[in-house]
Amino acid sequence: MALLGVPSHNSIRYTALEGMEVNNASDTNRVEQAGLEPTFDREAAAPELLPTYLCRTPSRHSHHSPEPYYGSRYIDSKPGQEIDDGHIPAWSQESGTRKSKTYCGLRRRAVIAIAVILTVLVIVAIVVGAVLGAKSSGGSGDKTQGNSSVSPLVIRDGGGLATVTASSAVLAYYQAENGSIVESRMVNDTDWQVQSAIPTRGASPGTSIAASSITLYVTSYVLVFYTDNDGEIMMTNRTSSSPEQWSEPISVLSNDGTQPGTSALQVNLYPGFGEDPVTIRVYYGSATPDQGIRELGMGSDNDYAVASWNGFAKYSFLNQSDPNSGVGATSLNELARLYVRNSTTGYLAQWALGWGTEVEGWWQTGSSSSTDPLVANSSSITACNDQASTRTDYVFYQSITGTLVCAISASDRGFTSFHVLSEATPADGTKLHAWYDDSDGEDGGGGATLFYQDSGAQAELKYLKIRRTGEVQAMGSVRSSG
Repeated sequence: MALLGVPSHNSIRYTALEGMEVNNASDTNRVEQAGLEPTFDREAAAPELLPTYLCRTPSRHSHHSPEPYYGSRYIDSKPGQEIDDGHIPAWSQESGTRKSKTYCGLRRRAVIAIAVILTVLVIVAIVVGAVLGAKSSGGSGDKTQGNSSVSPLVIRDGGGLATVTASSAVLAYYQAENGSIVESRMVNDTDWQVQSAIPTRGASPGTSIAASSITLYVTSYVLVFYTDNDGEIMMTNRTSSSPEQWSEPISVLSNDGTQPGTSALQVNLYPGFGEDPVTIRVYYGSATPDQGIRELGMGSDNDYAVASWNGFAKYSFLNQSDPNSGVGATSLNELARLYVRNSTTGYLAQWALGWGTEVEGWWQTGSSSSTDPLVANSSSITACNDQASTRTDYVFYQSITGTLVCAISASDRGFTSFHVLSEATPADGTKLHAWYDDSDGEDGGGGATLFYQDSGAQAELKYLKIRRTGEVQAMGSVRSSG
């Protein structure tokens, strides 16, 4: 399935996503919005085999005074009859006397009983040691998780990252060291399985990446956006039934370009109106002076052609939004939110869009203050929400001191709290991406998971799982296999 259509020089022509139009289609449509726990693999050591030392047999004194040899006594028993060794008499050198058979001075029954007790004690020690080791590793004192049997995932320095939920799987897209964009399947936060590289034509080094999943007329699609070396926004897509068949990348923006090196590239989905089952919006940092963060997309309100990419971005409605910094986006219950950096104050600003029978206009609903950590210039910004009726948005950014910050918006407007994530040591200018793992809510192990690059020599991908209280629930390195 390919999305085609490039406007001519003096006219604009809109075409639909190829393969998305179905005649006499059902009216039932749904929208999937993009937003794991690591396990331990410990090998218990097997018990060491202890040597058994037997009593030494007294040596013979002399060949000139030979000692008599007494053979074993024949015991007449029937086949299958159990013999009690403890009652088998042993020959003695003393005439007329008999002794019970012994081992190192102990009767055979006593030796067997001691051996059984020692074996039980060894097994109990192994089990107790394993349980205590698991508790020590999983306690609050050690939040690092990971499997050392697979290699750390290293992405391109400053490269983008995005995740999307499609067909009950969580997929991650990131820029590899060689510049290609790779798709991986997230087994959990820690372990990712590489699927394949997707076709990208001239992806710019360190490009931001945006991804989303949509369902149109019973067919599910995955869309991936990135910027090329010319500053154009490119898009490639595939269906869930053909995971290896990606469309040829096309440009979706005709009247603008992106700010070089911008961290702003985000996609958001809204319910469609009229003939459109879904409205796709892309937000990016504009290269046009004073335009800040701009919006373009496929939609059905008055500013967009029906069922087509119109290629024209709206004039910016996000006053004083910084085109060099990132943009976070969430959508739930007929309310969309955007999070951007105010280019004048460095504050984190919140904008909202409501809809009902028609799309309403955007308005600013909140901002951080001088007492909250300022957003660094060119910082990446990412957001996700818990999809609950109470709606809690988690917004992440890098502050002017280089630390990572989590802002919580759990009210109708504005921010509830700010939390500095001092456990993380991010690289300067790292791209950020967050998604919410419900896992039956925070009490069931869920929470917002933030991915970022570490400040080490290698650009290893790390993660933090955060509760709405700002508590770091888990942290570790992302490992790659396959």
